[in-house]
Formats: sequence, C-alpha cells, structure tokens
Amino acid sequence: MKFRVRDLFRSKFRKSQAENEEKGDKPAQPPTPPRHDSGIDEWHDLMEFPSHPGTRTPVQLVELRRLLSKHEVTPRPKPNPKLPPTLLGLPKDVRTRILDYALPTGTLIPVPDNEYRPREPSILQTSRPLRNEGSKIYYKSNTFHFHIHNFDASALLAWLRDTPSKSAKLMAPIKLMVLEPDGGVECWSNLLQWLECYYKWEVVGLSVDGNGGPEKVEAARRMFREVDRLRKLGEEERPKWKDVVKILEDMRREEKML
Repeated sequence: MKFRVRDLFRSKFRKSQAENEEKGDKPAQPPTPPRHDSGIDEWHDLMEFPSHPGTRTPVQLVELRRLLSKHEVTPRPKPNPKLPPTLLGLPKDVRTRILDYALPTGTLIPVPDNEYRPREPSILQTSRPLRNEGSKIYYKSNTFHFHIHNFDASALLAWLRDTPSKSAKLMAPIKLMVLEPDGGVECWSNLLQWLECYYKWEVVGLSVDGNGGPEKVEAARRMFREVDRLRKLGEEERPKWKDVVKILEDMRREEKML
C-alpha cells in the first residue's frame, strides 16, 4: 500500500491534535500543504512513498521534508499550438492539384492591343515559388486571343516579352485574328518587324497551313510560309536576316498588294 504526501500531513495533524488535547491547549488548525508557482497545488502530485511495516507513518517527517527540499519542481511547458499548414508546405503533387483547381483552365482570354493587359490571377502574385509553379498551369491550359490590325503585332510582342512568367508564356496557345489592313495605310514596316521576330523564333506568326482570308492577309501568309522554310534550314545554309529581307522585298514587288 502506498501513502501520498497528503496522508502524511493529515497523520501529523492528528498526532499534533491529540497531544494538544492532553495538554489542554486549543486544537491546532490543519496544516496547508505547500504550493508552488508552477501551478502544482499539492506535493502529493509529485511523490509517493511506500509504507514501512511496523511503523505508524511511511517515513519520518524530517526525512520527508529533507527529500522535498531537494526536489526541484520545473514548470510544465505549455504545448505550442501547431501552425496551420501553408500551401508551400504541402507536397508538390498536392499543391499542383490545388493550383489546378484554383486557376482558370480551358478559357479563351482576350488580350487587348493597349496597355490594359489582363492581369494574372491573384494566387500567382503571392510569391515567386507559387508563380513559377502556377504560371505553367495557367498559360498552358488557356488560349490567349489577339487582334492584329494593319499587321501590327506590337501588343503580342509586348505580352510575350513582359515579365514575370515570360518563359511560361512561350508554351501558351495563342489565337490570332488578323484583320484586313486599312486602305491607304502603310503597313509594310509592321509586317517586316513581325516577320523578323518570327524568323528569330520569338513570336508566333500567321498559320502557314491556312488559306481563304483577305487578299492582303493571304499575301502576308505566303511571306510567313517562306520565312518559316528559311528559318528551318541548317545553321550553315540559313541566311542572315538582311538576306531574308531582300527575298521578302522581291515577293512584295510581285504581290503588288503590300
């Protein structure tokens, strides 16, 4: 059988009360177990002492006090609440599924030919790691629509060259709506700039397999078809851009439409 420290105090109190009654003194008040700042109210929460056969109390009170005085009580540390998991703290496959759910996909997104370009979704603007991962999903899963007027592809070039997410935009499906140039408007310089960037693999051009558009658009398509053939030549056979311009100038004189 084991006795707690509380039982020791009670036993000591009964013994002291009996002695006082024999002497005729006033009954003593029960002692209060010691307290500690650590929040432990009673010492019996800390220690238990086995009883000794043949004795009235488990151990002598003096010995108990000596042991208690040597016992160091350390406050129990309060458990820190666990921080909620962040998106970057999740496994990559789980994070990819969340981004795929949060970002728009399968959408035709029009891009105007002015400075008011569509903003990226808010989740791509929170941090650089999320932008790097989410932009690949966003730009690969949506189609971006551009209107090309007078063969001016400056809005398309600015959108592709604009950072951030510049590398992800190269994978984006792009739909071009090339309008018939206005009469009396000089658009050869615009077309030549577009063809140069197309020759350097910096931008998409008119579909080389399409046909059936307006006459000037079809004339420009034939030029894109010729530039596409030249840029796919081997490094030794591929001409410099100034030589390509001469070929395009000859085609322009033959077309008599640009």
